[in-house]
Amino acid sequence: MPFTPATRLPGVGTTLFSVMSQLAAALPVFCQARRDLFCVRLAGSRFRSTPTSGTCFQLADYAAIADVDDLAMARRLTTAHGVAAIPVSVFYADPPPDLRRVRPCFAKEDATLERAAQRLCAI
Repeated sequence: MPFTPATRLPGVGTTLFSVMSQLAAALPVFCQARRDLFCVRLAGSRFRSTPTSGTCFQLADYAAIADVDDLAMARRLTTAHGVAAIPVSVFYADPPPDLRRVRPCFAKEDATLERAAQRLCAI
């Protein structure tokens, strides 16, 4: 069979672009809903957060909980509490020594966020 270009796929590019555009338009709404839910659930905890927009991450200040670096805290949250978080220092060339923030992802299902928030509020 000789090689032929994909002549049988005339609308695929247009359809793919349309689907990707719809997903891109829905992402901010998805992120905001999850972020708002997560922040409301953490409001009663010892973590402090600053509202963010346009992202699937929320910074959580844990200075009132532990005086350890963010690598140790991220490890502790994951191993002891089952909540994964990214240490913010990995985004710095030279992180400040008193940095006490981690970045839990809230692009999850509501039930997962509810369980994570319950665990974090118990700390």
